[in-house]
Amino acid sequence: MTDTEKGGAMQARIADRKDVGPVHRLLLEATRQQVDLAFDHIELAIQEQRCLVVERNAEDALLALLIFTFEETPAPTGGSALQRVYLQGMAFHRHVSPTEALRVLLCKLARMLEKHQPYTIIAYSRQSWLDRALRSAGMAQAERVEFFSLENLQRRQGPQFDVTAACLIRPAAATELDALTTLDACAFEPLWRYSRRQMQDALNTGPVLIAQVNDQLVGYMAFQFLEETCLLVRLAVHPDWRGWGIGRALFGAALLQAQRHGCTRALLNTQAGNQRAKDIYHAFGFRPTGESFAVFTFEPSILDPAISF
Repeated sequence: MTDTEKGGAMQARIADRKDVGPVHRLLLEATRQQVDLAFDHIELAIQEQRCLVVERNAEDALLALLIFTFEETPAPTGGSALQRVYLQGMAFHRHVSPTEALRVLLCKLARMLEKHQPYTIIAYSRQSWLDRALRSAGMAQAERVEFFSLENLQRRQGPQFDVTAACLIRPAAATELDALTTLDACAFEPLWRYSRRQMQDALNTGPVLIAQVNDQLVGYMAFQFLEETCLLVRLAVHPDWRGWGIGRALFGAALLQAQRHGCTRALLNTQAGNQRAKDIYHAFGFRPTGESFAVFTFEPSILDPAISF
C-alpha cells in the first residue's frame, strides 16, 4: 500500500513542508470549514505529520484537509488504555463534496492508525453541514453537548443542601496530578476522560478544588476566570460517592470563589444525557443558552467493506 489512498479521482496524502502555502490558500478559499487552530499550530501539525490533504493530481490546488491529534485515554487501575484521535480541523474547497473528500481522508487516517489499535476517532461539529458530512462519511453521533449560563452572579445565593459525608473542600496541589487523573478515569466513560496532559492544563490554567473524605479524594471541580466570566470546566465525583451532596458542595464552593473574584457570569457545558449534572446546574440557577455541538465517533471498519482494518 502506498502513501496515497484513492477515492474516485481524489487522492489523500500526508501534507509536508511544501504544502504550507497551499494549505493557507485553501483555508482562505474554503467555503466550508471548521478549524479551531491558529495557523502556527497548523504549521506544527504539518511538521508533525498530523495533517492530511486531498488533491486530484500534484499540479492542482488542494481540495480538502484534515488535521488530527492524539490523546491517550486513561484507564482506572487494572484497565486498558484507549488511544483517542481528535479531528481538530477540516476544510473543503467549494469544488469538492465534503462527504466524498471526508471519506477519502478518513480511509487514509484509518490506514495510518492501524498500529495504534485500539483507538477511536472523535470529531466535534458545530455546523449542520458538517453533521451531515460526518454521518455520510461513516461517523456516528455519540452525544450532543449543551451550554448553560448563570447571569447576575454577584446577586446570586446558592441553594441550601446537605452534604451527608464529612467532606473537606480544599485547593488541589500540583503533586496530586496522578491522583486526579485516576479519579477522573473512574468518574467518566472513556470518551470523556481527561488525559494526564489535559489534567495538567486544568491545574495550570485555573483553580482546581478537591473534595476529600478522610484521606480519599472523592471529587474535584476545575474552573477558570476570564475577566468577569467564570468558566466551570469540569465537575467529577467518584461513582462510590455520588448521592452524598459532594458535587453540589464542590459546585457551590467554585461559584463562591467566582463571586469573590468579581465574576458577573458563569458558563459551562455538559452532555445532553447527563441528567444528574444538569439537575445540579438547574438548582443553582443555570439555564440553557441554546448553543450546542455534536460529538461524533468513528468505527473504521464501516468505511469500506473491501478494506480490512
